[in-house]
Amino acid sequence: MGKVVIHGGKHANRRIVFRDDTDIRPSGSRVRETLMNWLRPHIQDLDCLDIFSGSGVLAFEAMSQGARSVMCIDHNAQNCQQIMHEAERIGETGISAQCITFPGELSGTYDLVLMDPPFDQPALLHLSLQKMMGLLKIGGLLYIESSMQLEVITGYAPVKIKKVGRVWMSLWCREQENE
Repeated sequence: MGKVVIHGGKHANRRIVFRDDTDIRPSGSRVRETLMNWLRPHIQDLDCLDIFSGSGVLAFEAMSQGARSVMCIDHNAQNCQQIMHEAERIGETGISAQCITFPGELSGTYDLVLMDPPFDQPALLHLSLQKMMGLLKIGGLLYIESSMQLEVITGYAPVKIKKVGRVWMSLWCREQENE
């Protein structure tokens, strides 16, 4: 089993255990710290979606910083079970998990979407971006981790973009639809 530590907020310094699987690449410590610095002024009481959850660490960081809820989506049922086990273990009731192969059937609207797709599947990133339009509220934030820099996403305005090691981090705001 692998372990990651939550950086800040109400669950600061708590360890989250995840399946030590080659398909799971938890967001690095510096990446998560930077992301939470970006989100801290906005995250209070947001309903969030964490796609390609893997370890669930982004969901735990968001809840620790004040999000109202996080729905974790992962294609692997064991990952979803482990996320729910860890949420129960630390007493976090705002996290839920669904085993769905994204961008499959998913409904609802969210204030913040956290997306960390497999780096070796760039086509999956583009399919996921198309699906986001129906899931993210206008004015909502979309965070993406990628192995490549994303310069333009139709329908979104860039808020922050940064490279940390080999990871491109980008935060986008969904724009008003054209009428």
